[in-house]
Amino acid sequence: MIETLDVENRITLQFVQSLLGSISSNFRMIFIEFKNGEPNLNFILEDRIESDLEEIEEIAGEFEALFEKSKNYHVTVVINPHEIRWPLPPARVVFCRKEQ
Repeated sequence: MIETLDVENRITLQFVQSLLGSISSNFRMIFIEFKNGEPNLNFILEDRIESDLEEIEEIAGEFEALFEKSKNYHVTVVINPHEIRWPLPPARVVFCRKEQ
């Protein structure tokens, strides 16, 4: 279990590093969860803005580049201007903007 936690912590840190300088005000929440040992990168945006969708592709590329060898992962993008709920554990929120 500790080995799995260590791997998940390292992958989460790599995800945070891939986000640096990439988050616009349209990003509402970003979290990572692990399903069957594979990371799922989740992005909740307020509006569908093409430049933000392109930025998410770049983030995914940066994330993948941080691995020594190829790693399976998934990216989920949700457009939601309405109230959002905190994801259930064991999801790890790495960014949440201040909502009005």
